[in-house]
Amino acid sequence: MSKTMAESAGDVSSPASLGMDERAALEGNTQRLYVHVLRRGFELGAFGGIVIGVPLLIRKRQANLAAQGVPILTAALQRIGSSALWTSAATGVGTAAMIQFKPVDQEGIDDRGYRLFYNERQNRTDRFSQVGVLVGGAVAAALARPWAPGLLVGGAAIGAAAGVLAHVATASAAFPEEE
Repeated sequence: MSKTMAESAGDVSSPASLGMDERAALEGNTQRLYVHVLRRGFELGAFGGIVIGVPLLIRKRQANLAAQGVPILTAALQRIGSSALWTSAATGVGTAAMIQFKPVDQEGIDDRGYRLFYNERQNRTDRFSQVGVLVGGAVAAALARPWAPGLLVGGAAIGAAAGVLAHVATASAAFPEEE
């Protein structure tokens, strides 16, 4: 007997046991997988920009930035935003190459998309990250002068990283049964 989506969501086992109507609801798994990869790439790039890019910026270019009249906050936001965008692009290209050259069938993509869609922790991470992107972008828009789109991306990237950290810090309270 086929499980309903609600029943299957609890065990997140496989979309193969779903009926036709339920399978139709899972259309777009390739897009879901790409969006997931691009989001994780953005977050990874944000962490990299914060942990590696900003210290290097401060160490190597602080004197040059001051001489050019560029505030360190502006340079840091641009560095973090650039890191997040480049890493997101690289993960997208890497995923496309993997799907193209590694034998991954549609069933494998559907299975991963299904697991992403019904994973409560993943959905919670996504929500925290999305809120962080909005808050970080808004704070950057309010504080960074002169205002530029690259600064908004940097603020959004910091917010995404902060959202993921907030999720990790509070996950044990949100999911006590899994500890």
